[in-house]
Amino acid sequence: MDNMTRRVLIAYGSRYGCTEEVSQEIGKILETAGITTEIINLSGLKESEIPSIENFDGVLVGSGIKVGKRTNEADLFIDKNKDKFKDTIFGMFACAGFVANDPEKSKEMYVEEKIQELGLKPDAYDVFGGVFDLSRKSKAGFIDRKIMSIAAKGLEKERGIKIEKKGKNDFRDWNQIKLFASKFTEIVEESK
Repeated sequence: MDNMTRRVLIAYGSRYGCTEEVSQEIGKILETAGITTEIINLSGLKESEIPSIENFDGVLVGSGIKVGKRTNEADLFIDKNKDKFKDTIFGMFACAGFVANDPEKSKEMYVEEKIQELGLKPDAYDVFGGVFDLSRKSKAGFIDRKIMSIAAKGLEKERGIKIEKKGKNDFRDWNQIKLFASKFTEIVEESK
């Protein structure tokens, strides 16, 4: 693949769309740089529907976080391919509401622990803020909105962060996401 357009797979697990939106934004940045991207939501896919990572120059895996847990689909994908990642450019990210409370602890809990657990050596990784959508239009069910509401109230009390109690609370830093995507783009381009 040396003289061809670089190809990156962005595979993610997203429950309510936050990680999906981040994956789409990262994909746009890679595409703007001339890198072909394939973006897939791992949720609900059969193993036969997931492309082989050998067909890509780079792989980026994203996971949403719910009640402190990564998505099963993203973790299964990482577990299945962990030995293959050493032969490709590999990155990880997670989206978590807790980032608004403690960014460093979030990175440790949601990405670095997985890296250590599997002995991975990603070329890039980060954790981004999440979204607490407390509106009736939310993709989250009633119980999940209640859980988000409790977490949001904790942020409001502990950090003084104003929470929209019946609206969408977006804690993502899009500049941070763009910088991460640009860094991953540089790593892919330097591998030519």
